[in-house]
Amino acid sequence: MTRHNPIAILPQQQQQTSILCPTPNFLEDPDMTEEQRQIIMKRIHEVRSKYEAFVEKDINQKIQTIIFASDLSEEEARLALSLCHDDEHEVLNKLAGKGARGFRSLLQPTSCISGEKYIEDGYSSPSVHSAEEFDSIDEIEVPFTLPSTRTTVISLGCYHKSPSWWSSPGSLYHHPIPINYKAKRIESNTTYIMSIEEDLTTGNPLFRITNQATKQSFTGSSPTKPWTMVCISHSSSRATRISGPLFFGFSDPLLQQLLTKMVKENDVEEYYYRFVGESETFCCEKEWKDEERQILLSEIHRFCGSVSSSISDSDVSFPFGLIARNIPNRTGFQCQYEYNRLVTTGQISELDGCPVTSLRVNYDKLVKSMSSNGQIKRARKFSSQKEDDKWNAKNKAKFNPWNPLPNMKDAITMEYMNEPAISPDGYVCDYKTWIKILHSHESKDTCPRIDQRTLEMSTLINEFEDILNAEVYIDLDKLRELSRHGIPIKVRGEVWKYLLGVNPADRSQELTSLKAKYDEYYNIEKENADIIKRVRGEVSRYQRKMKNADAFSHRANIFENVIGAHMNRNRDIEYQPTFVYLCGPFVYCIKNEPDVYYCFTRLMAILDEYNSTYNINERVANFMTLFRAVIPDLCNYFEEEEVNINEWASSWLQFLLAKELQFDDLMRLWDTYFSIPDPIELHPYVCLAVLKHTKENLEELEQSEIRSLLLRLPSLDMEQVINQAFNFRHEIMERQISDSL
Repeated sequence: MTRHNPIAILPQQQQQTSILCPTPNFLEDPDMTEEQRQIIMKRIHEVRSKYEAFVEKDINQKIQTIIFASDLSEEEARLALSLCHDDEHEVLNKLAGKGARGFRSLLQPTSCISGEKYIEDGYSSPSVHSAEEFDSIDEIEVPFTLPSTRTTVISLGCYHKSPSWWSSPGSLYHHPIPINYKAKRIESNTTYIMSIEEDLTTGNPLFRITNQATKQSFTGSSPTKPWTMVCISHSSSRATRISGPLFFGFSDPLLQQLLTKMVKENDVEEYYYRFVGESETFCCEKEWKDEERQILLSEIHRFCGSVSSSISDSDVSFPFGLIARNIPNRTGFQCQYEYNRLVTTGQISELDGCPVTSLRVNYDKLVKSMSSNGQIKRARKFSSQKEDDKWNAKNKAKFNPWNPLPNMKDAITMEYMNEPAISPDGYVCDYKTWIKILHSHESKDTCPRIDQRTLEMSTLINEFEDILNAEVYIDLDKLRELSRHGIPIKVRGEVWKYLLGVNPADRSQELTSLKAKYDEYYNIEKENADIIKRVRGEVSRYQRKMKNADAFSHRANIFENVIGAHMNRNRDIEYQPTFVYLCGPFVYCIKNEPDVYYCFTRLMAILDEYNSTYNINERVANFMTLFRAVIPDLCNYFEEEEVNINEWASSWLQFLLAKELQFDDLMRLWDTYFSIPDPIELHPYVCLAVLKHTKENLEELEQSEIRSLLLRLPSLDMEQVINQAFNFRHEIMERQISDSL
């Protein structure tokens, strides 16, 4: 799960101090040498300082954007940015859209309530409890009253490591939910005690509100539910639903800072156990306590009893990663090391179902159980990766000229990194290592706040940001050259706008131009009942097909507005369901609705111009000629199985594989398309490369299965597909030249 940065409302120097100053408890271990302490602290400092420098630069740039486009002060801009999850576009939308007055009220200085009022009521001054004044959460004195919500915090509780103990990423106040949190609030002359405890049935947070006078309690799975029940219980109350996070105090910037500090301190301590560098082998030798060993053995016994006897030891590795979840501050690596030690020294006998294996063997099995592009192998029909493996073996030792860390080793594989990738928390490993970890069932919860989209390729991200941050002119030639090899998700939306010509390369009049475009878009009529109904139905089906459907759940209306506006501006065109698939990547990558519209219309203009110039039947015929020339055996197999080419080829050629490719593969393909001058000319060769890449799978299928696969392609290695497409085009052109001589 992605963790946002609510502490961004602090000055950046204070952020670094608050994160790096706490001394982890484990460093007080008397068995640890001074050299070991220095190694750990040095690595912590290096990683954190790099990440904080990145955060500082990013936040300051966003603040300047907000200040330039609004009348907010720097302090108000910081607070607004923290409330909108560091999204400056969302801040500007909230300031300009409905509810702007309510949003601005949240940005008022917390000092609007005088210190004398706090003293009269018997509360501590909020300024005393600024998060940056303390080296540790333990030093904060309670109770204290939150400045903006008038909620009195009785106990901060502690950080719960489970991902379910975080608020929804899409909520206004994204924060960890502290277990054993306790607070007090007075409403309608009634004192209510609020607490957060663990639901013994589900293990999720249980929010409880108790009337201090009557002892009546209300509970719910969210902070809003019990407060809603409180409102309903009062017959005189007109409100039936209120903001639970606000009443619990989670909307207050001070509590947001404290919760973030709580998480940061916990992360620093866990660094010792989870991120071990070269020569730091003492991590696995750290002495185990008797109670830890008892938990370890009992968990192994319990798990062995629940494993099916039909699974042999040679087929699956024992899941020490799952065992470690129930042992605080221990990892699967440490649990396996300790179990192996107990067996090999004769202290215990080897348990049935849990054989002693080398620590390295499990990792090798993990590698072998995956295809060479880092994905779990599927069933027989999709498991063949011989060509992929040959290609990787050929290019394995290939030097990467973009590698900024050529002499740095991967802390997990201990091999030199070829494609360094950085996580949101600032940890660097080779990109292939990250992919293997994220796709492994055993390491499923090792990095719960990291997914493939949050990884940034260190080889490219800095290059892209340097180009995009140019003050006067965007170097489009350099941007296109970089984009051909893929664009990091963080900057993909911005880069696409320049590649498609939506944003001009000359930035001297950028703001004026953007304002004019936004005004033009907002004046376009978007209502079209028939079209909107059809778009809504197709978007619903589109979301069900997506692996990351949640990413579109709160943006579904953008599809309706953008496609509706496009249809109203171009009444001579006919609506097609594929419009939703062509619009989807823009909705996902671009924050502002007007920018989504202009990118979508630009792409549609390119496709309409080409489709109107070249008849689709002629294009299909030309494609069949290429198909027969390049992959004749597969073409013959399709004819034997009586596969109707018109069922799939026309859609492939007309709409850039938008409906057939997996979503991530489609965006990677479009990175290259938008960066070259002739994407439509290259597209037939990309289709041939897709067929070549899936050839062995297709030849194992029957007619109906072939059709299903061609209309819903599996995940592909798009780097290989794109390179193969360029090779195909080059070979065909050479052949045509030689034939003409």
